[in-house]
Amino acid sequence: MSMFGALLFAIAAAITVFDATGSAVYVGVVSMANYLPQIALAPLAGKWVDAGDPRNQIVIGRLLVAFGSACVATWVWAVGGTHNLPGPWPVVVPSTLVGIGFVLGGPATHALVAQLVRPGEMAAATTLNSVAPMTVGRAAAPAAAGLIILHLGATAAFATAAALNLAYVVLILMLRLPRPGAPPPKDESTLRAALRYVRRTPTLVLLLVGITAVGIGQEPSASLAPPLAEALGGGPQLAGWLGTSHGLGVGLGLLVFPIVRQLAGLSKCSSWGLATVASGLGLGGWAWCPTAALAGMCLSGVGMTVAFTSITTQLQETVAPAFRGRVMSLWFIGFLGARPLAALAGGAAADAVSVRWAMTAVAITVVAMSVVSRPRDPQPAATVPRPS
Repeated sequence: MSMFGALLFAIAAAITVFDATGSAVYVGVVSMANYLPQIALAPLAGKWVDAGDPRNQIVIGRLLVAFGSACVATWVWAVGGTHNLPGPWPVVVPSTLVGIGFVLGGPATHALVAQLVRPGEMAAATTLNSVAPMTVGRAAAPAAAGLIILHLGATAAFATAAALNLAYVVLILMLRLPRPGAPPPKDESTLRAALRYVRRTPTLVLLLVGITAVGIGQEPSASLAPPLAEALGGGPQLAGWLGTSHGLGVGLGLLVFPIVRQLAGLSKCSSWGLATVASGLGLGGWAWCPTAALAGMCLSGVGMTVAFTSITTQLQETVAPAFRGRVMSLWFIGFLGARPLAALAGGAAADAVSVRWAMTAVAITVVAMSVVSRPRDPQPAATVPRPS
């Protein structure tokens, strides 16, 4: 429900702004407004996870997401439709609130995973916690956004996103979650201590570079879908289906990942997955018809699941528990923080040259980062020397 609501907001915001302005750059601006707070606040949110109660962060964060979605719904309703919006700013400002809410709860949600599962179950838990919700959300939300906007209007799409996040808050309050553990010692509780720990663990550095590549590779399915749909002679409904095709690929990746893991091993799955992401973006960008573009988006979704699950599982198995919240906040920055820059750069390239070359540039970037990262087999959780 939460992922569906978040993706419904993102797709509806992209379609609304493109419909109001006709500019892919402004679509990128909306993505930046959503993701830049996540870059700035993720380390602080991770520090709070290690020292406090993750449940409270999740609840407060999702309430902010619901409020931001409701603000856009109210504004679009008040002016009588997207064509009457005074530019992109009625969507940009609430998108900032949504980004703040998302970052408050994001690291907390992922840090809880290791507390809820037994040893040896991390790969399955990562899939259930991250990929499975993304499968449902990405498969349903983009098409739902296009259909809702087409038949009921943008107000209904944003209002639905707000209601789903409120429902998620209710469910979280009903759950029994592990009690927070003892906070780390004062000398180990700072962000600087977490960065020193990451620098001493080279595998973590490579995995964080890899998850950044995954985030960059999935951005075109949202921010470049409207201009790609227009280039192929479609409209909002095709833009929604492009995102849905990517989501279906994410779901198909659930079936592909165990096979690739058995053939290549966990550490090589990330390189295979990122290569598949780049191939899908290339096919989608240079598609000669909507069917080929849908196939390319689906292929990139398959690669995303394989790379995402491999990298996140290795990271969870490598990081020491005392640093899990802060390291997962760095994971959060890598996965989501690079997306606003990718969205803005992709939008500018689409406006200046073409959407096809914009997607090609993203594909080349993903390949380059895949070569640089190449994570080794995961190390056991590193120990931290205690001060004498």
